[in-house]
Amino acid sequence: MRKKSRDLSSGSEFDTKDIFSSTTANKKSRKKPKKQRSTFKRVMIAFGKAIVALFLVGVITGSIVVTALTVYVMKATETDSDISLEKDAVMTSGITTIYGQQNGEWVALAKMSGGTKRIWCDITDVPAHVKNAFVAIEDKRFYEHEGVDFKRTFLAFANMILHFWDSNQGGSTITQQLVKNLTNDTVQTPTRKVREIFRAMSLERTYSKDQILQAYLNVIQLGGGNGDYLGVATGARLYFNKEVSELTIAEGASLAAITKSPKRYNPIENPENNLQRRNLVLDNMLDQGMITEEEYTEAINTPVEVNRGKVTGTLDDKDYQSYFVDNVINEVIAGMSEKYGWDSAYAETKLKSGGYEIYTTIDVDLQNKLEEQFQDLSNFRASEQDDDLLAAMVIYDHEGAMKAVVGNRGEKPPGDRVVRNNATQAERQPGSAIKPLASYAMAIDQNMYDYSNIVSDEETAYKIAGQPDWTPKNYTRRYYGNVTIKYALQHSLNTIPAKIVNQLGPQTSYDFLTQKLGITTLDPTGDPNMSPMSVGALTNGVHLNELTNAYQIFTNGGHFVKSHSYTKVLNASGDEVLAPDTTSTQVISEESSSIMNRLLRQVVMNGGTGAKANLDNLGIELIAKTGTTDDNKDFMFIGATPYYISGLWIGYDNPKNMRDNTVIPKKYQPYDSSVIWKNIMGDIYQGMEPKEFELTGEVVKKQFCTVTGLLAGDGCPTDTGYYKASKLPDTCNGGHGGSNPEEGSEE
Repeated sequence: MRKKSRDLSSGSEFDTKDIFSSTTANKKSRKKPKKQRSTFKRVMIAFGKAIVALFLVGVITGSIVVTALTVYVMKATETDSDISLEKDAVMTSGITTIYGQQNGEWVALAKMSGGTKRIWCDITDVPAHVKNAFVAIEDKRFYEHEGVDFKRTFLAFANMILHFWDSNQGGSTITQQLVKNLTNDTVQTPTRKVREIFRAMSLERTYSKDQILQAYLNVIQLGGGNGDYLGVATGARLYFNKEVSELTIAEGASLAAITKSPKRYNPIENPENNLQRRNLVLDNMLDQGMITEEEYTEAINTPVEVNRGKVTGTLDDKDYQSYFVDNVINEVIAGMSEKYGWDSAYAETKLKSGGYEIYTTIDVDLQNKLEEQFQDLSNFRASEQDDDLLAAMVIYDHEGAMKAVVGNRGEKPPGDRVVRNNATQAERQPGSAIKPLASYAMAIDQNMYDYSNIVSDEETAYKIAGQPDWTPKNYTRRYYGNVTIKYALQHSLNTIPAKIVNQLGPQTSYDFLTQKLGITTLDPTGDPNMSPMSVGALTNGVHLNELTNAYQIFTNGGHFVKSHSYTKVLNASGDEVLAPDTTSTQVISEESSSIMNRLLRQVVMNGGTGAKANLDNLGIELIAKTGTTDDNKDFMFIGATPYYISGLWIGYDNPKNMRDNTVIPKKYQPYDSSVIWKNIMGDIYQGMEPKEFELTGEVVKKQFCTVTGLLAGDGCPTDTGYYKASKLPDTCNGGHGGSNPEEGSEE
């Protein structure tokens, strides 16, 4: 039975159960709905998953970063153990070596030190106070760290960002400086810095502190105008005329003062600067307990007194280097200047003292043979006289690689770095040697003419804007009427290439030479005209090597690769820093290349202008083109075999008519270029295996009618020609007589 309660204020009764029921109901009404609890739970689960996902992403990303960093460090330090501190290695650091192949082996052709002077000294010969002077100013924790002073490195980095100090604080230890000096690895990149750190640590694991300090003291730059005096023994001799073992504390400190800037602190050129920094070195030595107060006082009060001595024991460049080596140096200097934006003087200094390795395209034996031939003056004329007749020759393979070069007759002056190379630096008139390139090759390639087309050799005047009409004449001053393309090229007629250039347009010929064949010396104003493009009467001339290299398109299927005399340049770390452009570009079709090859073959056959150079007696097939200027002031001969392409030039610096007896007595006149070429190359080819050209493309060999130039029919007088299989001439109806054109030639 429920108890009744009375409302005392009103006297009414009420049910106590209702009170508790009401309270419970109110509590239930404050609970969250089930749907709301479900949403909260889902949000929390999703949030948890997101946290886990982010954690996993972080782990994966971290792994990737660590892996990438590991790969980066491994790549940056892949050569961290390639440094030797042996005497020979240290003394040849910074020396650039040029290599060539001989009998399949790389041999050193030349070494360049840029005139660097070095005298070696053992660490046992260096007084303690001299060693301490360098340690005090350069790396006071040298004997404590393991190659890298990380505290110093951090402070240097922080100063670079936050500028705590007015000047840059060097972070490199003696070991790191040694690495930089031995490898010439100085490019300011993070990769280089990582590589330097690991190399320094590797050196410390491999060598003792004394060995490291010994190497350092033998390679530091101590001035001498261009900073080319290296090592404390060299510095002691240069500035104080002493052995390093005789140096006083003050003198040792003066040498240590130089290293920060060999020019600024040079005691000869800037004695006040040297004195100021020398005193800083002495302060550091005192602070670090390396010298006593008495020693400090005596040294600090000693003036810088230079007693310059003669440095002996120098490492000089070899007395003789070939024309080929000279050319390589010039080519690499030009390449470095272009790639890195250096001026040529800086590039030369950098190259000669940077410890580079240059790998060349030379054939050492071929170069030696060519030099021997050019020292035999009987190759050039029957009777020698004391005059300034010049000659040059360059030899290439069929892919733009120079194999040998000689820049003049006789022996190259020993040690002469400035003698001009007439094969690569002089601009000479090519005469008719330009015809196959500027006219015939494009005429064949564009199907304007074929091997046996008939053209009229006749007097023709060409109108040239702003100039008198130009009428080309043949060398013989005669015209021969209807002739074949074969005959015109074989006998080097001038009128036919003029017709071709007129049809092509002189600008087209000019563009082909300059844009497709690497001829760099043509004048854009004067040379895109009839006479220069037809018969080679150029404004300036051509480089013999560029002209010779262009003939590769007649031996390799019609593609062109720029002339180059080296394959790669490596820095002291073994990284490739320069390579030539050896891109191969198809400039005429394979078929056109083969047809031009066969046309040029006729030049050295009976009746051709270069017949005296024929190598049939050796079984080696030769194609060629002569080049003689109208006034006989330049003789050229470009001859190609399946082995090499070679170019010859003969002439004078002050051009003179080499066939005028009043200018040069007949007995002193040089031989024809074809004779000189064979005198030289005939000996070089002696003993080689007989070899013929392999024609490329779809070319067919056919008999043609010498009267009409068409394929021979019944009763036609015939000769052999070569044609594109896709464009054969019609067949002559035959039944006529006829004869070959009257013989005549340019030379």
